[in-house]
Order: sequence, then C-alpha cells, then structure tokens
Amino acid sequence: MPGIDADIQQLWDELADFDAAHSDQTMHHLLNFLNEDLHAINVLWFVAIHLHSLKPDDPVFGWRPRVHGYLYPDAALEKRSRDAKQSIECGKINPSMIRSAALAGQWRANRLVDLVEPEWFESEFYRDYHLAHNHGDAIWLACPINEDSEVYFGIFRSNDAPRFSPEDRDRPLRIVCGL
Repeated sequence: MPGIDADIQQLWDELADFDAAHSDQTMHHLLNFLNEDLHAINVLWFVAIHLHSLKPDDPVFGWRPRVHGYLYPDAALEKRSRDAKQSIECGKINPSMIRSAALAGQWRANRLVDLVEPEWFESEFYRDYHLAHNHGDAIWLACPINEDSEVYFGIFRSNDAPRFSPEDRDRPLRIVCGL
C-alpha cells in the first residue's frame, strides 16, 4: 500500500493472522508494537461510552471510560485508573480529558502539549497522574467505533525521555486507522 511503512503493513498482517479466540494476544501484540515503535514505557487502552442521560453541562459531554488494560499492568496504575474514573464522576476533570472529549467522533492523536496549556505541566494532576508513575509524556489516540463509543490508546514515555514529536504523534494514528 503506497504511503504506509513496511513495518506497519507487517503489523496489520500479523494481527490478521491471530485467531478470533485469541483477542487478548492480539491486543497485547498491538500494544507491544506501539510501545516499541514509539520508544515508550507502557501503553493503556480503554473504551469510552457516551451516556446520553447525563446533564447537558457535563464537562466531558457524557463520555465515560469503562473497560481498560495496560501493556504492563501493576497495582499503582490500576489505582490511578480507578481514581481517574472517580474524579470524573465527582466533577474534578483533567483539562486534557475535557479537550479530548470535545473532539469526540473524530479519529485523532494528540500529545499532552496539544491538549493543555504549558502551566498544566506544573499542576498537581500532572505530578500525581503522570510524573509519579514515570509517565513524563503521552500520546492519546482516539478511535471512534460509533457515535456512542470510542477506543483510546495512551502511549507513555518515561520522565527522562524526550517529549513526543509531531511525527511521533502522527505515526500511531496511521497504524490504528488501518485496522
């Protein structure tokens, strides 16, 4: 396919070769590719659903995370995920989530710097939810499934790694759009 790197085509072929009964291994293979390809340290996936019954002034427009998983899960990351879900329900919502939810319905990839103001990197949220877990930078991919559900991928680099570039941001979108 013109314009698509050979390693991406190979990944697509490898994913297609997995039997449908092995969806966990298929997801692990995709997450591992994203992690290695972008010199990351972990990848999160989650499904968000749109709840129409929520108040019209909901800061994230009725979008709520549901099931999730990590390439390299651990207890601290699971707690962070639970805390993030609880924060949304309490109305304490990270500005990067609000910005991403405002773009719902579009295939998109954003670096943290694309979603938040520079001073956000001095915030308690950034310290507690990113730096404390050695996630100095992130790319967030969002892939609409239909008008009421999206799959997200969070790709994380360590605190001491260089920030993601615009080219880094765009590459995983080419990968997942082809799936």
